[in-house]
Amino acid sequence: MGITGAYLGRFQMFALHHRSVVEEICANYALDVLYVMVADWPERTQENPLTASEAIQIAKLSLTNLGVRTEIRVLPFPLTPNQDFEAQVGIGLERFNLDLTFSGSSSTLKALRRCAGVLGFTVVELLERGSCHSTDIRRWIARGDAQWKNWMAPEAVKFIESLSLAERLEALGTGAKRPWAEAKH
Repeated sequence: MGITGAYLGRFQMFALHHRSVVEEICANYALDVLYVMVADWPERTQENPLTASEAIQIAKLSLTNLGVRTEIRVLPFPLTPNQDFEAQVGIGLERFNLDLTFSGSSSTLKALRRCAGVLGFTVVELLERGSCHSTDIRRWIARGDAQWKNWMAPEAVKFIESLSLAERLEALGTGAKRPWAEAKH
């Protein structure tokens, strides 16, 4: 199949900075395929308000017209409560025959490093970027502050608006940002 990579994240708003990361990965690595793997966690909280299918749709819309040679495939990455996160990462990635993996999350990087030797891929740590984070975008949406639109791909804004996220965020309880990585085993 050629050289394959995976960019793993929660993507609880796949924003312009995520799109830039994908562009940089494609520019700096000769990948034939890049899997953008969206955490699929069954519980909704203010930190994780989107379903996997919603987050995937936002990512796909955000990656429209990217103009790279690399084939980009956006997929759910199922995570199950009360199971070891690092083991789930290894099991979830084994079928992909990856050469490279990318993440900016310390817990995901730890899990990737744990299974890299067995699965034979190289782990690339992504550096913190930009002044806006997905947390900021969710807060702006919850407050009704339209500046969130400046940090999102125009193709994704209309879809996000259709989700009534301000109301959803208000109704949801707070919770851990990465509950799968914080669960006790």
